[in-house]
Amino acid sequence: MIEIDLHPQLVATALELAEDKPKLKNSIRDGDGWKIAMISDLMVQEALGGEIISHEDYNSDWKSNKGKRFEIKAKERTVRPKPSYNCTVYQFNTLQKCDYYLFTSILKDYSKGWILGYMNKKSFLNQSLNCKKGELDESSPAHKLYYYPADCLNLQIGKLQKFNLDQ
Repeated sequence: MIEIDLHPQLVATALELAEDKPKLKNSIRDGDGWKIAMISDLMVQEALGGEIISHEDYNSDWKSNKGKRFEIKAKERTVRPKPSYNCTVYQFNTLQKCDYYLFTSILKDYSKGWILGYMNKKSFLNQSLNCKKGELDESSPAHKLYYYPADCLNLQIGKLQKFNLDQ
């Protein structure tokens, strides 16, 4: 897991980009997820190089320096992510044609972000746990129960492949 201090210019640019994005048909956060998505995209590009391609391709967000296509899946968090926390792909996103899923987390105050890891799409689909809309997330703490807002696939952060900044 790579921890990144987010600088004000990155956040400002990302929030500006998010304002211009349309609300997606299956938006879980009623369009508000664009902020975290744009921060994640820019954070990944700044940390790992490559190219953001989400503006030209619905199927992938980022292309690595080696030409691999990654769909970035971002979550907003109130605490530093732990290896037991879940990474999620909603069922309606599994048709995207990407090589890999790359998972990130962004603190709610936009001060820090994490590149959690990645996984080949086929491996993720085979190893993840299928969760149904309305089911309780068994990993949620007892003081903050969370029910899945849509059918999804989950895999713990600790099972992802890790990036290093020298790749």
